[in-house]
Amino acid sequence: MEKITLKDIKHQLAGCKVSHFLTCASFEDRSSSLVKVMLGQEIDDIGIFATIDFAKEIEESRNHMCHLLQDYKVQKIDLKISDPVFSFINIVNYCVNIFVNEPVFLVLDISTFTHEHLLILFRVIRDYKRESDTVFVSYTSVQEYSYNITEHTDKWLTKGVKELRSIIGFPGYFDPTRRNHLIILVGFEVERVIKLIESFEFEMVTLIIGSSDNPMSINNQIINEHRYDQILTMYSHAKKMEVSLTNPQEVKTTILNYIKDFDDYNTVIAPMNNKISTLGVGYAAMENTDIQLFYMQANIYNTEGYSKSEDCFYLGKL
Repeated sequence: MEKITLKDIKHQLAGCKVSHFLTCASFEDRSSSLVKVMLGQEIDDIGIFATIDFAKEIEESRNHMCHLLQDYKVQKIDLKISDPVFSFINIVNYCVNIFVNEPVFLVLDISTFTHEHLLILFRVIRDYKRESDTVFVSYTSVQEYSYNITEHTDKWLTKGVKELRSIIGFPGYFDPTRRNHLIILVGFEVERVIKLIESFEFEMVTLIIGSSDNPMSINNQIINEHRYDQILTMYSHAKKMEVSLTNPQEVKTTILNYIKDFDDYNTVIAPMNNKISTLGVGYAAMENTDIQLFYMQANIYNTEGYSKSEDCFYLGKL
């Protein structure tokens, strides 16, 4: 995906009639970043998703977005972290009406969906999308995570793990006679990684970090590398690997090539880095349907200071 400025994204979409714009309200301020850019753009329909488990914080955010978009046709789609089936049904019911008329020109802001909701939505869009349709994906870059905490070692995004589950649309294939291979795309969080490793018996564990060659943020990369090393000291047997955080197709290729050497294993992947790399995992699991994707629902989120956005975006086609 291409890194662009606010001005660039307006230029990219200039003259385009956007049939649908999809975004997700969040306790993160960046959930409205692209909304502000899209003001003045010709758009037929806007879908604002929201995880209603966070009733107060999220509804305030969605109401703010609806106010900004008061001159547009806006639909609200509810999601639940605690109920993936509820979320899946609502995503399908909304998306089935998108791909009716041709051609569709859709802009999807992936920034503030949960990894699980994003992958379900990605799967549904990919299943319905036709050759004549155009889908642009945008991601708002993060300047700083856990910005309400100064010390790097104390920064946190979530605490606790409520549930571990397979992601709808990516069940994979499980052969009880095979050994099990867990692959985790490690990001900011240590506790959830440890919980996943210790909850199941995996004969092989691979820990993947975002590539240091082209990091989105030097400061975030430093923190991620420190926490990655922290996990490796606990699980010295784990294999190590890097993937791109800016190119989902590269992520797909890297993962598929890597697991060819372990085709006698059941493969489970848990994407826990940024949403661009999560899309890459989704691509990989759609191409190799033996791959199972996994999600860890947290107990508590840092709703007061989860992230601070940058004034730049990553834009690419789905």
